[in-house]
Amino acid sequence: MILETIQVFKRFGEKRAVDGLSLSVDGGKIYGLLGPNGAGKTTFIRMITFITLPDSGQIFFEGRPLDAAAQRRIGYLPEERGLYKKMKVGEHLEYLLRLKGMNKTTARTQTHLMLERFALADTRNKKVGELSKGMQQKVQFIATVAHKPPLVVLDEPFSGLDPINAQIVEEMMIELKNEGAAVLFSTHRMEQAERFCEHIFMIKDGKLVIDGPIRELLMRHAQPIFDLETETKLPPEFSFPGEISRHAYGGTWRVEDNPAALYQAVSDKQLVIKFVRKAPSLREIFIATAKEIPA
Repeated sequence: MILETIQVFKRFGEKRAVDGLSLSVDGGKIYGLLGPNGAGKTTFIRMITFITLPDSGQIFFEGRPLDAAAQRRIGYLPEERGLYKKMKVGEHLEYLLRLKGMNKTTARTQTHLMLERFALADTRNKKVGELSKGMQQKVQFIATVAHKPPLVVLDEPFSGLDPINAQIVEEMMIELKNEGAAVLFSTHRMEQAERFCEHIFMIKDGKLVIDGPIRELLMRHAQPIFDLETETKLPPEFSFPGEISRHAYGGTWRVEDNPAALYQAVSDKQLVIKFVRKAPSLREIFIATAKEIPA
């Protein structure tokens, strides 16, 4: 296990930002950390990256209590950019990688390789402040992952990136996962979380309200609605069995009341191509959960 938190609390004045969070993160997976604004995500991230200490509770990294030494083995990309704008890109990356424990030669080599990979080789001797926001985001992402940390925490990593560079970041996330790292990915874009993440954590009012594999989550929230696709449009004389509520989309029928009866009726005519239960999107689950869980 890469990361484990046990009953972690953090209060700011009267506000309990994190309220007894317990979760675990294994290597070789991408996890989604979701929640509405003000849910406590950023506070939680700052605690697991050893920037802020919890008021109570325990945080373990690779089986040991989290400390300053462990911080060097964690890659953290904050939502806000934290680069030194007057430093040159190459020098800046080498400096940050040496802070993470790399020697000078390895830091220089890795900087060169990553700048090439992210199409930033010609920016090596430019000052960070001369780059666009998207290019600065790529530099910060390189600084987060170039030392191959076992835990990578990404807070809105696609902010400011065009589709081509977003794809490079996506590929790197998958590569890190395949190499055994745990990737904790915080975003407000549900379609990204649904595409990449294997496990979802959702926080609301500082509490963990969802914790589970995304496939199980989607099936658990599936509605009693089925999509039935037929080879051709059903003939006009076809009579629907019973009082079936249906909506036609060409050769696809959305069935809400009595799917078994309709399936039997059309399968007798050997027309069925596909008959599947409609799963909700992660966005729909997010909105429903955010509304339903009381504060």
